[in-house]
Amino acid sequence: MSYDLSIATRTRPKPDSIEEFAKAAGAEIRTVGAFKPGSNVLVVFAAGDGGDGSDGRTIDVDGPSAVDIDDLPDDLAGVVPRARWLVDVHVPAGSDAETHALALDMAVHLAREGDGAVFDPQDDRIAWPSGVTPRPRGSAEDRIRAIDLEWFVPTSSLPADAARRWVERTRTDFPACAPVRFGPYEPFQGRLDRDGVEGFEAIWAEQAAGAIGGSFFWTARDGGFSGSV
Repeated sequence: MSYDLSIATRTRPKPDSIEEFAKAAGAEIRTVGAFKPGSNVLVVFAAGDGGDGSDGRTIDVDGPSAVDIDDLPDDLAGVVPRARWLVDVHVPAGSDAETHALALDMAVHLAREGDGAVFDPQDDRIAWPSGVTPRPRGSAEDRIRAIDLEWFVPTSSLPADAARRWVERTRTDFPACAPVRFGPYEPFQGRLDRDGVEGFEAIWAEQAAGAIGGSFFWTARDGGFSGSV
């Protein structure tokens, strides 16, 4: 049967990642197709590469494709919680162990480059990095991966110290959602630990003063993600 691997990464693998892998492995390859979103590339290893000297070892690579975390297998999502890209590697049925090893080495190269991990669906496990504990299996319908909190307040009744109240209340009741860095554009220049609530209030007031209103954003602590006003 075929041999498949899935690689989830936080950053998009470079277009020449496969050629870089081949060069590092001392392998001669030719490729058909392109390693880019919405496409796939067939990688053919020349004679003498990968083991017994046979020619025609082939590996099919799909992607990289932009994904949301819900698109990933549960274990892979647990290891790479902020994954943004997915690459699928396929080895044709009937291929030998050396070809499987080449595919795994290539997958690890892509995962390492993109700050990600490799999932082996044959064994239903994380193949790389080693030593990680798979997150417990469960029903995708029953598991809550994230909670989205939203506050709606009419501007007619928004108190002057709304920003301060919000930060203090969030720190107390939802500490993982409290701002860490903030600003109207990236990279965020404000820092709560340096600028204090006063710095957060200043950005709030600046954006609220616009004729049609503005918006700004922040990153949160570990366990949280981000937020915006």
